[in-house]
Amino acid sequence: MEHGDMLMLPSSVTQQRLYLLFRSNPDSHAYNVTVPLAIDGVLPVGQWRAAIDAIVSRHEALRTTLRLVDGRVFQCVAAGPRVTFETMEFEDESDPLLLDALRECRTRPFDLERGPLMRCLVATGPSRQKVVICIHHSVCDGISVSIILRELRQLLATPDADLPLPDLQFADYAAWEEAALDGPRMSAQVAEWVDALSGVANPHRLPLDGPRTPDSVVPAGHASFVIERERCEQVRQLAKSLRCSEFSVYMGLVQLWLHKTTGDRKVAVGVPVGNRPDSQLDNVVGCFANTFAIPFDADRTTTVAECVKAASRWLRKALAEQSVPFDQVVSGLRANSSLGHAAGERWSPVFQVSLTYHDTPLDLTPIVGRPVTALDLDGATAKFDLDIGVSWQDEELHGTVLYNGDLFTEATVRHRLDYLTELLTIMVDTPQMRIVDVPAVSAAERDVVLGFGGGVVGDGLGLGVVHGLFEGWVD
Repeated sequence: MEHGDMLMLPSSVTQQRLYLLFRSNPDSHAYNVTVPLAIDGVLPVGQWRAAIDAIVSRHEALRTTLRLVDGRVFQCVAAGPRVTFETMEFEDESDPLLLDALRECRTRPFDLERGPLMRCLVATGPSRQKVVICIHHSVCDGISVSIILRELRQLLATPDADLPLPDLQFADYAAWEEAALDGPRMSAQVAEWVDALSGVANPHRLPLDGPRTPDSVVPAGHASFVIERERCEQVRQLAKSLRCSEFSVYMGLVQLWLHKTTGDRKVAVGVPVGNRPDSQLDNVVGCFANTFAIPFDADRTTTVAECVKAASRWLRKALAEQSVPFDQVVSGLRANSSLGHAAGERWSPVFQVSLTYHDTPLDLTPIVGRPVTALDLDGATAKFDLDIGVSWQDEELHGTVLYNGDLFTEATVRHRLDYLTELLTIMVDTPQMRIVDVPAVSAAERDVVLGFGGGVVGDGLGLGVVHGLFEGWVD
């Protein structure tokens, strides 16, 4: 189907959800995918523009907008490059105008109907350049960012490079997905996930520092933690003994932590998957990434080791069924009334805590021999209550937590992380411990509770008398 100079093609299930989110809140930038770079050296602005245009020409997704026609969401693919390319010059890297421009490039909302859905800001100084590439998630995912950076590096180094064209385009995947959704195999897989997630607490009962609101753009707080080398080796040995992956141990850890902290018998933790079912899609830009909610059921899990084994089974199933659309599972849960309607559920109506293993960090390989570093930009938003990301650095596991700044204070998140690391010690030291015997609070919190009535309690845990807390809340 054609519309003017655009080709109208079927959209994916994920694109349909992101389009509906856009229609409900067009001012949101929660799904902006940002690549912020600082380059030691200066390349001609025209060279940047030519490289960006060449990449957009190669990948239909980057020339795509979304449109609702007769109740269906279509991809509208433009014939030629459509990208917003902006430039500016600066003398001082601390210039507020420069910093504001970089942040604005990251946080400016996209219009999914009008486009373009990709923009690039090149700021040039006396000896350095700041480059921000921002793309809407409906046409891009994490693997796509790696593809774009690789091609950008090649085209900047050799402007007339004859790069091989991708075997397929994202619209080919969307058409395959549309056909697969009508098949019995996909229907059966969706039904299995719906059954497994029925009864999951929604929302969880994690104690909050502030009220949950329906706002779609919530500022994210940041916290970090490190699992040291010795503990990582213990995790490795536990995983080996249970015949599962190390990530299964960490997934079981987060699930156990959520269960013990909330008291909810059945919880779920989200995990993203790459979802590129064919090697021909390895070099294609698009929104392939899918999400799964990994269930935990305390009524079916007796020991810590069984918790890890159950997490492993569900993770393996998720990897084997990466193309099962999460939105179809959500629809199934709504249909059988297993899913409530919580404030803020426009982000994730099944889980509010996610765990991500970052195996493809931002590629900072030099560009045309010039060193590259990542820019630290403000403006991150919280898609979940707690979004935990882990990656390996120097044989240690480094974790970052993006948390909903409306719901939690930094002190609360720090205490929760302390408890998380204590649980990990319990898991590797006593994997046969019964879950009911696992402490529900950290050692520090336990000491505070036991100290009530014995004198003044320090404010390290943010505790106070009830009427004082109430007055603070009202104020």
